[in-house]
Amino acid sequence: MNLFYPGNIEITKSCFSGDRMEDKMAKKKILWGIPVQFALGALFHFIYEWTGENFVVGLFFPVNESIFEHLKLVPLPWLIWWAFSGRNIKEKDRWYTACLSSVVTALLLMPLSFYFYRYALNVRLDFINILLHLFCSAMGQIVGLHFWKHTKTIKKSVSIGIILLLIIAFAVLTIISPKLPLFFDGVSGKFGR
Repeated sequence: MNLFYPGNIEITKSCFSGDRMEDKMAKKKILWGIPVQFALGALFHFIYEWTGENFVVGLFFPVNESIFEHLKLVPLPWLIWWAFSGRNIKEKDRWYTACLSSVVTALLLMPLSFYFYRYALNVRLDFINILLHLFCSAMGQIVGLHFWKHTKTIKKSVSIGIILLLIIAFAVLTIISPKLPLFFDGVSGKFGR
């Protein structure tokens, strides 16, 4: 028995499931997601302000400059892009498994990268924040592509359900913000709204 590869045939089959044309189409759509999600994130950053600080809009879009509020730039734009671009994809379970992995990767990478460059390197530049969003978009999509190619899938409804639960959690935590550094708005000096 090989210790590095236990011989799970199902994983090997899932790596090559689907036809090659669909794999090429999926790869193209996933990689196109990098600039699209970056642009959607930039647009979504200002929607709360543009709507006159509408309470309902603030549940889904950033209401301040805290790290937590900027994490809202991930799940909704990602879900919109993946749903729109994946409407012709046959393997929906596989597609939304890749979507979920992309969302989770970006959500984890964004605060880790921010805190690293801000506090470990003591750098405070706004354009770095913008580049960080682009970097997290790219890394999320690359991980999504890897999941598309190489993993077993979970049900589409489970993947979408988890992303929707994340969106709901963000809405609730916008209203009830804990006094943690993640929720601190350095511009206003407040936690939460």
